[in-house]
This record gives sequence, C-alpha cells and structure tokens, in this order.
Amino acid sequence: KLCFFTGEANAASVQTAPFEAIPGKRSMIQGFRLYGDGASATGRIGGSERPQTAITWNAYQSVNAQGRIPARISTRICQIQINHAAGDTWTHLAGADFDGDDVSDDGER
Repeated sequence: KLCFFTGEANAASVQTAPFEAIPGKRSMIQGFRLYGDGASATGRIGGSERPQTAITWNAYQSVNAQGRIPARISTRICQIQINHAAGDTWTHLAGADFDGDDVSDDGER
C-alpha cells in the first residue's frame, strides 16, 4: 500500500546518538552541514566529557547561506539535533555531516 500525507508539515526533530567526532580524542567543532531541503531548519550541538555524563546543549542556530549550521564546541562526546517548526516547507532530512574544516583535534596535554 502507498500512503500519502496532505496538509501542513508537522514539527519534526532529529537527533543523533552521542559520538566522538575524532575517535579517542577531544574535538573542536565549528559547525555542521544539514543534508535536507529545509531552508528554515534550526540545529544545535551538545557535548559531554564522558559517556556517563548528560549532554550539555548549545543554543539553536539557523541554517546560513552556505547551508551550514554554525556551532562552536570543544568536547569529547558530541550529539547533534535538527528541528523543523510546524508549517515549514520541507520534504526530506537525511542527516548532518561535518565539512573538512569543521572538526579539528583540540590538543593533548
């Protein structure tokens, strides 16, 4: 069976599982790219130092002209959340990814 939906879009929220942007190391993250067609999406990134610690979230940011969501955080464990408000015009959201210069090693002591 095929199902089709009509009417305005509902609010949507997509969240990744916690992950290490650079496995085994602390990361400095500058932002991420949204893979979807929602021009008015918002996103945020959160982090923690240990898997046992709750994620501390940064404020939501809007998608900029380059299709990126600027987000600055220094952390070991990170998590990304993307939101679409009810009534936004969008049809798909495949996820998020980092551009080549978005993630760097935050150094070791």
